[in-house]
Amino acid sequence: MTRPTDKPLFSGLTATFVQDGNTVGTTTEMEVLEVSLVTQLPGMQPFVVLKSETGWSFDDASELQKLIEQCKLAVGDNLEEDEHV
Repeated sequence: MTRPTDKPLFSGLTATFVQDGNTVGTTTEMEVLEVSLVTQLPGMQPFVVLKSETGWSFDDASELQKLIEQCKLAVGDNLEEDEHV
């Protein structure tokens, strides 16, 4: 561990999102996206990992940012104040 603490340290979280494929047909019928918040060691600042084998379509980058924000909300106050995921 990186430092002693009296609470559990965040180590990682993966959320899976699904949506219908785009109308152009450049993705599969159902698009699946995994958004992970991962740390190298428990208690360290997490980084974002995106994974999709089907493709993922969005009209604006803010849509992707909203998915990341949902993951951060799921982690709650387990993230340090200075973390900037």
